[in-house]
Amino acid sequence: MAKSLDDRISAAMGNGARAATVQELIDELDTVISNDRDDRDVAQKRSISATVSEEVAEAAADDVARLDRRIIRMTGKREALATRLEELLTSERRRALEAEHTEARDERDKLAAELAEWWPQMQGAMIELLARLDASDKRCAQVNQRRAFGLPELASAEIEARGCTGMYFHPQLLGLNMASIKEIKFPHFHASEWGADGALAWPPKEPPTTLGAGSEEMFAALERAHKARREYLFPGSTKAQAA
Repeated sequence: MAKSLDDRISAAMGNGARAATVQELIDELDTVISNDRDDRDVAQKRSISATVSEEVAEAAADDVARLDRRIIRMTGKREALATRLEELLTSERRRALEAEHTEARDERDKLAAELAEWWPQMQGAMIELLARLDASDKRCAQVNQRRAFGLPELASAEIEARGCTGMYFHPQLLGLNMASIKEIKFPHFHASEWGADGALAWPPKEPPTTLGAGSEEMFAALERAHKARREYLFPGSTKAQAA
Protein backbone atom coordinates (compact mmCIF):
# COMPACT_ATOMS: atom_id res chain seq x y z
CA MET A 1 0.00 0.00 0.00
CA ALA A 2 1.34 3.37 -1.01
CA LYS A 3 2.23 5.71 1.83
CA SER A 4 0.24 8.88 2.27
CA LEU A 5 1.75 12.30 1.61
CA ASP A 6 1.97 13.00 5.35
CA ASP A 7 3.78 9.72 5.97
CA ARG A 8 6.27 10.44 3.24
CA ILE A 9 6.84 13.97 4.58
CA SER A 10 7.49 12.56 8.05
CA ALA A 11 9.99 10.09 6.60
CA ALA A 12 11.73 12.87 4.69
CA MET A 13 12.20 14.83 7.91
CA GLY A 14 13.86 11.85 9.60
CA ASN A 15 17.25 10.18 9.38
CA GLY A 16 18.29 8.50 6.17
CA ALA A 17 16.37 10.82 3.87
CA ARG A 18 17.78 11.60 0.44
CA ALA A 19 17.87 15.05 -1.09
CA ALA A 20 16.30 13.78 -4.32
CA THR A 21 13.33 12.32 -2.39
CA VAL A 22 12.80 15.59 -0.50
CA GLN A 23 12.91 17.55 -3.76
CA GLU A 24 10.24 15.27 -5.22
CA LEU A 25 8.01 15.95 -2.21
CA ILE A 26 8.52 19.70 -2.57
CA ASP A 27 7.50 19.49 -6.23
CA GLU A 28 4.46 17.44 -5.25
CA LEU A 29 3.48 19.98 -2.57
CA ASP A 30 3.85 22.81 -5.09
CA THR A 31 1.29 21.05 -7.25
CA VAL A 32 -1.05 20.46 -4.28
CA ILE A 33 -0.83 24.10 -3.16
CA SER A 34 -1.39 25.37 -6.70
CA ASN A 35 -4.49 23.14 -7.13
CA ASP A 36 -5.86 24.19 -3.71
CA ARG A 37 -5.48 27.85 -4.64
CA ASP A 38 -7.38 27.28 -7.86
CA ASP A 39 -10.13 25.43 -5.96
CA ARG A 40 -10.25 28.23 -3.36
CA ASP A 41 -10.71 30.85 -6.07
CA VAL A 42 -13.61 28.86 -7.50
CA ALA A 43 -15.18 28.41 -4.05
CA GLN A 44 -14.72 32.09 -3.26
CA LYS A 45 -16.56 33.13 -6.40
CA ARG A 46 -19.38 30.65 -5.66
CA SER A 47 -19.74 31.86 -2.07
CA ILE A 48 -20.56 35.40 -3.23
CA SER A 49 -22.46 34.50 -6.37
CA ALA A 50 -25.94 35.98 -6.66
CA THR A 51 -27.21 33.02 -8.66
CA VAL A 52 -26.63 30.29 -6.08
CA SER A 53 -28.75 29.40 -3.10
CA GLU A 54 -27.79 30.28 0.43
CA GLU A 55 -27.07 26.66 1.18
CA VAL A 56 -24.65 26.39 -1.77
CA ALA A 57 -23.07 29.75 -0.86
CA GLU A 58 -22.54 28.64 2.77
CA ALA A 59 -20.98 25.39 1.65
CA ALA A 60 -18.71 27.30 -0.72
CA ALA A 61 -17.70 29.66 2.10
CA ASP A 62 -16.86 26.62 4.25
CA ASP A 63 -14.75 25.30 1.38
CA VAL A 64 -12.88 28.63 1.20
CA ALA A 65 -12.06 28.48 4.90
CA ARG A 66 -11.08 24.82 4.70
CA LEU A 67 -8.86 25.43 1.66
CA ASP A 68 -7.25 28.47 3.33
CA ARG A 69 -6.29 26.32 6.30
CA ARG A 70 -5.03 23.54 4.04
CA ILE A 71 -2.95 25.99 1.95
CA ILE A 72 -1.38 27.37 5.14
CA ARG A 73 -0.55 23.86 6.35
CA MET A 74 0.86 22.73 3.01
CA THR A 75 2.91 25.92 2.68
CA GLY A 76 4.36 25.36 6.16
CA LYS A 77 5.25 21.76 5.28
CA ARG A 78 6.83 22.93 2.05
CA GLU A 79 9.00 25.46 3.92
CA ALA A 80 10.08 22.76 6.38
CA LEU A 81 10.97 20.47 3.49
CA ALA A 82 12.91 23.27 1.79
CA THR A 83 14.95 23.74 4.98
CA ARG A 84 15.47 19.99 5.18
CA LEU A 85 16.56 19.89 1.55
CA GLU A 86 19.19 22.58 2.18
CA GLU A 87 20.49 20.62 5.15
CA LEU A 88 20.76 17.45 3.08
CA LEU A 89 22.40 19.23 0.16
CA THR A 90 24.89 20.86 2.52
CA SER A 91 25.60 17.49 4.11
CA GLU A 92 25.97 15.81 0.73
CA ARG A 93 28.25 18.59 -0.51
CA ARG A 94 30.32 18.23 2.64
CA ARG A 95 30.54 14.46 2.20
CA ALA A 96 31.52 14.95 -1.46
CA LEU A 97 34.16 17.52 -0.51
CA GLU A 98 35.47 15.31 2.27
CA ALA A 99 35.64 12.36 -0.12
CA GLU A 100 37.46 14.48 -2.70
CA HIS A 101 39.83 15.80 -0.02
CA THR A 102 40.56 12.27 1.20
CA GLU A 103 41.14 11.02 -2.34
CA ALA A 104 43.47 13.93 -3.16
CA ARG A 105 45.35 13.45 0.12
CA ASP A 106 45.79 9.72 -0.46
CA GLU A 107 47.02 10.35 -4.01
CA ARG A 108 49.37 13.05 -2.70
CA ASP A 109 50.75 10.75 0.02
CA LYS A 110 51.34 7.94 -2.50
CA LEU A 111 53.16 10.31 -4.84
CA ALA A 112 55.20 11.77 -1.97
CA ALA A 113 56.31 8.28 -0.96
CA GLU A 114 57.28 7.46 -4.54
CA LEU A 115 59.20 10.73 -4.90
CA ALA A 116 61.04 10.16 -1.63
CA GLU A 117 61.95 6.62 -2.70
CA TRP A 118 62.75 7.05 -6.38
CA TRP A 119 63.78 10.64 -7.07
CA PRO A 120 67.08 10.61 -5.12
CA GLN A 121 68.05 7.40 -6.89
CA MET A 122 67.12 8.66 -10.35
CA GLN A 123 68.67 12.07 -9.75
CA GLY A 124 71.83 10.45 -8.41
CA ALA A 125 72.11 8.30 -11.52
CA MET A 126 71.53 11.35 -13.75
CA ILE A 127 74.17 13.40 -11.92
CA GLU A 128 76.64 10.54 -12.22
CA LEU A 129 76.04 10.40 -15.99
CA LEU A 130 76.35 14.18 -16.29
CA ALA A 131 79.62 14.16 -14.34
CA ARG A 132 81.00 11.41 -16.57
CA LEU A 133 79.83 13.35 -19.64
CA ASP A 134 81.53 16.51 -18.40
CA ALA A 135 84.78 14.64 -17.72
CA SER A 136 84.61 12.93 -21.11
CA ASP A 137 84.03 16.25 -22.90
CA LYS A 138 87.06 17.77 -21.20
CA ARG A 139 89.23 14.80 -22.11
CA CYS A 140 88.05 14.84 -25.71
CA ALA A 141 88.76 18.58 -25.91
CA GLN A 142 92.32 18.00 -24.68
CA VAL A 143 92.83 15.15 -27.16
CA ASN A 144 91.43 17.28 -29.98
CA GLN A 145 93.92 20.03 -29.21
CA ARG A 146 96.84 17.60 -29.54
CA ARG A 147 95.51 15.37 -32.32
CA ALA A 148 97.72 14.70 -35.30
CA PHE A 149 98.40 12.11 -37.98
CA GLY A 150 95.00 12.86 -39.54
CA LEU A 151 93.06 11.49 -36.58
CA PRO A 152 89.40 12.62 -36.60
CA GLU A 153 88.09 15.11 -34.04
CA LEU A 154 86.28 13.51 -31.15
CA ALA A 155 82.74 14.83 -30.69
CA SER A 156 80.95 14.85 -27.35
CA ALA A 157 79.28 11.64 -26.21
CA GLU A 158 76.07 13.67 -25.94
CA ILE A 159 76.29 14.69 -29.60
CA GLU A 160 76.88 11.10 -30.61
CA ALA A 161 73.95 9.90 -28.49
CA ARG A 162 71.45 12.58 -29.53
CA GLY A 163 72.30 12.75 -33.22
CA CYS A 164 72.85 16.51 -33.39
CA THR A 165 75.75 18.40 -34.93
CA GLY A 166 78.88 19.53 -33.17
CA MET A 167 77.29 22.87 -32.24
CA TYR A 168 74.11 21.19 -30.97
CA PHE A 169 72.15 22.09 -34.09
CA HIS A 170 69.36 19.85 -35.32
CA PRO A 171 70.59 17.79 -38.29
CA GLN A 172 67.48 18.45 -40.43
CA LEU A 173 65.90 21.63 -39.06
CA LEU A 174 68.33 24.40 -39.92
CA GLY A 175 68.73 27.06 -37.26
CA LEU A 176 67.20 24.95 -34.47
CA ASN A 177 69.69 24.89 -31.64
CA MET A 178 69.33 22.06 -29.15
CA ALA A 179 70.22 22.82 -25.54
CA SER A 180 72.86 20.60 -24.00
CA ILE A 181 71.67 18.25 -21.29
CA LYS A 182 74.59 19.49 -19.21
CA GLU A 183 72.60 22.73 -18.79
CA ILE A 184 70.09 20.85 -16.64
CA LYS A 185 69.85 22.10 -13.06
CA PHE A 186 69.05 19.72 -10.23
CA PRO A 187 68.23 21.09 -6.78
CA HIS A 188 69.13 19.15 -3.68
CA PHE A 189 66.15 16.91 -2.99
CA HIS A 190 66.00 16.97 0.82
CA ALA A 191 65.64 20.26 2.66
CA SER A 192 68.45 19.20 5.01
CA GLU A 193 70.87 19.18 2.05
CA TRP A 194 70.32 22.83 1.20
CA GLY A 195 72.87 25.32 2.38
CA ALA A 196 72.88 29.08 2.84
CA ASP A 197 74.84 29.48 -0.41
CA GLY A 198 71.98 27.93 -2.40
CA ALA A 199 74.31 25.56 -4.21
CA LEU A 200 72.67 23.03 -6.53
CA ALA A 201 73.19 19.30 -6.71
CA TRP A 202 73.99 19.89 -10.41
CA PRO A 203 75.85 21.71 -11.80
CA PRO A 204 78.52 21.43 -9.12
CA LYS A 205 79.63 24.60 -7.41
CA GLU A 206 82.82 25.97 -8.90
CA PRO A 207 85.72 25.73 -6.45
CA PRO A 208 87.25 29.03 -5.32
CA THR A 209 90.05 30.25 -7.53
CA THR A 210 93.47 29.35 -6.13
CA LEU A 211 96.57 31.39 -6.78
CA GLY A 212 99.34 29.64 -8.65
CA ALA A 213 102.99 29.31 -7.81
CA GLY A 214 104.89 32.58 -7.49
CA SER A 215 101.87 34.52 -6.22
CA GLU A 216 103.68 35.54 -3.00
CA GLU A 217 106.56 37.01 -5.03
CA MET A 218 104.02 38.85 -7.20
CA PHE A 219 102.32 40.44 -4.19
CA ALA A 220 105.70 41.35 -2.68
CA ALA A 221 106.72 43.07 -5.92
CA LEU A 222 103.42 44.97 -6.00
CA GLU A 223 103.91 46.08 -2.41
CA ARG A 224 107.47 47.28 -3.18
CA ALA A 225 106.23 49.23 -6.19
CA HIS A 226 103.48 50.79 -4.07
CA LYS A 227 105.97 51.87 -1.42
CA ALA A 228 108.30 53.31 -4.04
CA ARG A 229 105.43 55.32 -5.51
CA ARG A 230 104.49 56.73 -2.09
CA GLU A 231 108.16 57.66 -1.46
CA TYR A 232 108.36 59.41 -4.81
CA LEU A 233 105.13 61.36 -4.27
CA PHE A 234 105.55 61.96 -0.57
CA PRO A 235 109.27 61.96 0.31
CA GLY A 236 109.88 60.71 3.83
CA SER A 237 106.37 59.25 4.24
CA THR A 238 107.60 55.64 4.28
CA LYS A 239 110.16 56.38 6.96
CA ALA A 240 107.58 58.27 9.00
CA GLN A 241 105.20 55.32 8.87
CA ALA A 242 107.97 52.91 9.77
CA ALA A 243 108.84 55.08 12.78
